[in-house]
Amino acid sequence: MKGYIAAVLILAALSVPAVSAHAQDKVVVVPLGSSTGGPGDWKNVSVSSLGGIPRNSDIRTGVHLTTSGAACDVVGRYAEGGANYEYLTVPIQLPDGATIVSFTGLMCDTHGDFLEEMLLKRSDNHNIAQVMTGVSETSTTILEKIDTTILEGAEVVDNSRYSYFVYMSINGNAGSAVYPVSAIVTLR
Repeated sequence: MKGYIAAVLILAALSVPAVSAHAQDKVVVVPLGSSTGGPGDWKNVSVSSLGGIPRNSDIRTGVHLTTSGAACDVVGRYAEGGANYEYLTVPIQLPDGATIVSFTGLMCDTHGDFLEEMLLKRSDNHNIAQVMTGVSETSTTILEKIDTTILEGAEVVDNSRYSYFVYMSINGNAGSAVYPVSAIVTLR
């Protein structure tokens, strides 16, 4: 019986996949109970609009692919029609205990009659930060908007109580002329 148990344990140990030498230096270990939010080198966490799903399941979306010479020349998700103003919901995983310093939205807005908005939210529905373009603000290159005014009391990420997500606005009337690209949360 002892030999059988030893054989099973050896086989179990051999079946654990080994981490490649290249991947080993990429692993970050954060001690439980750490209040620092990681080893101190957290910089930015980003999410793409491509991962977003509309709040309203009736909204059809499309993907703007980059083409040489196209306005903005970046990939993003837009509303193909339907609602005048809707949001994509994009989950974002922030390191527990990190402090949110700023929220940046990258967006394409080539139509002067519509705006683009992004909100960093917490699962208790608090708006932690918000960026937006002006109604008459347009550009054929990507627009970058930064908010450093973080909701007081929500600066420190608390994954034991909340989850975090980004709302990215889409507009069926504007279509691919106005769309979100990505959101970046800067941390320390």
